[in-house]
Formats: sequence, C-alpha cells, structure tokens
Amino acid sequence: MGDEALGHAITGHLHYAWNGPVFTLMLLAPYIAVGMISDSLSRRGRGRTAAVLFCICVLALLYFYFIQYHAYQQALIDEMWTAAALSMGLLPFFIGAPVVLAASLAWLGITTHDSRIPRAES
Repeated sequence: MGDEALGHAITGHLHYAWNGPVFTLMLLAPYIAVGMISDSLSRRGRGRTAAVLFCICVLALLYFYFIQYHAYQQALIDEMWTAAALSMGLLPFFIGAPVVLAASLAWLGITTHDSRIPRAES
C-alpha cells in the first residue's frame, strides 16, 4: 500500500498489536472461539470433521480480515479517518461474530445428528 515495503507493513502491524493489546485480543477472539469449537468437536471423536470445520472457518476469517485490512489501509491513505477506525474496530463484530455463529451452528448440527454419541433414553 502506498509504495511501502513489506517490512514496513509488518513493523507497523506489530507496533499497533503491541500497543493495543485489548484490540489485538478482540481481533483474535474469533480465531480462539473457532479453535475451541473445533476442539470440542474433536473431543467427541470427530477429529476429521473438526479439522475441516476449523480450516473452513479460519480461511473465511483470513480472507475477510485481509480484505478489510486492505480497505483500512486505503482509507488511511485517503485520510478517511472515521472510515479507517470503523473498518477495523467493527471487524470482530461484522465478520468474526457471524463466522463463530456459523461454526457454533455447524457444531450443534454435527453433534445432534452424530450416531456415535450415545443418547439418553427418556
């Protein structure tokens, strides 16, 4: 972005990550939640399914985070400060929350219809 080197972009990203730990944790929260959901599924004996669910969710998060980060950088270059702040600040809510919700619904569907999990009789 803006004819800057990759090293400058990485250094800038690490600087903001170090100086904003709460925001960094907010950005990481969807990844952690997807990992926990996949771990729960794996512990129920669905290791391959958990790995597929984890990969799909992480790829979706990476794609949308990259697209949004690019938009954020472009907004900074264009000096659109509010747009830049909102594009990154709301990212965990607009992208992370729906992906975590989809992973939770997938977990619920898989565990509900899993024939290997014994059911309690009424």
